[in-house]
Amino acid sequence: MTTLMIVDDHRHIVQDLATTIPWPKHGVDRVLQAHSGPEALKQLDLEPVDIVVTDIRMPAMSGLELIREIASRSPATSCLLLTGHAEFEYARTAVEIGAVGYLLKPVRHEELVEAVKRILTERAKKEQQAAETMRMRDMLQMELPRMKAELLAARTDAEQAAEAERERIVGDIHDVVGYALTAMIVQLEAAGRQLLTDREAGMERLEQSSRLARQSLDDIRETLGRLRNRYPGYEDGEDESPSDLEGLIERFARGAEQAVRITIERRMSLPGKIEDPALIKALMNALMEGVTNGVRHGGAGMFRLALDADDKELRLELWNDGRPFDGARPGNGLSIMNERIARLGGRTALAGTRNPDGAQLSIFLPLSSETRIAEN
Repeated sequence: MTTLMIVDDHRHIVQDLATTIPWPKHGVDRVLQAHSGPEALKQLDLEPVDIVVTDIRMPAMSGLELIREIASRSPATSCLLLTGHAEFEYARTAVEIGAVGYLLKPVRHEELVEAVKRILTERAKKEQQAAETMRMRDMLQMELPRMKAELLAARTDAEQAAEAERERIVGDIHDVVGYALTAMIVQLEAAGRQLLTDREAGMERLEQSSRLARQSLDDIRETLGRLRNRYPGYEDGEDESPSDLEGLIERFARGAEQAVRITIERRMSLPGKIEDPALIKALMNALMEGVTNGVRHGGAGMFRLALDADDKELRLELWNDGRPFDGARPGNGLSIMNERIARLGGRTALAGTRNPDGAQLSIFLPLSSETRIAEN
């Protein structure tokens, strides 16, 4: 049900616009009337209103003051201003503080109807895009556990071998697509904030984020046939099995800082090159998972990364300034990460920190079983 409110201190204007226009024919189910800003706010407190059409000059509270209050109390409500020629500068101010547009008085019925229909079209488009994004995100969250459940159903040796390969693919899907979706969600939140100040730019950013979400879901299907040892930051045609761990981490950190607007301080001091592909992949996937969880679930904006090793053990520590880990059961991504590290004989730890507050992921991998560091 779409609700429209008309606000003007001239009762005959309100009565005319509210009753002589066949609003249901144009997609408006209910029309409320108010003759002052305070009266309009009282009605808004009682029930939601989709569109408010308000005069700029009213006693007790001006149209600009009313629009500011509505933006604060009910950001989802669209405001349309009615103004005279002498008040054009006020109309520009109204748009800057959140009004979707303005009409010059005396307003003709046809102009008002067309303006309201444009607003309804934009609202419907925005709601559809938001619903589609949520549907795609829910689909991904439902699909990954289902795929893992199918893997666990394998029993024979051949099925177990296939299970291991499929588990790897599921993990790679989570790493590649999950990271892309995190960047997309951050962009969606930024678009929502931008809509309050620059609606055109905000809608453009929202459409870009929606396209990114659809592309991410397409990547799930494509990955099954083409995914290999890929790492963030490598473009098509580049080496897909690199051996420079420090270079990979540096490349990933720069890309993450640009994609999700975070800062990653890094300190790396290895005595030589890491040459074990399995170890490299496990560490890079763990780094992606740590950053993704810190941004999405912890609200982190600052990360500190430390990588060092001695002749027996390699250590990766990733701290962030987000909400501390509450000890809850790890999700799908963290479980995959823990399994990868365990297969290499390593261990992981995730805990909250104090002074400063935050969360820290620690990974320890043995180096004594085989030589994994080549001397420079």
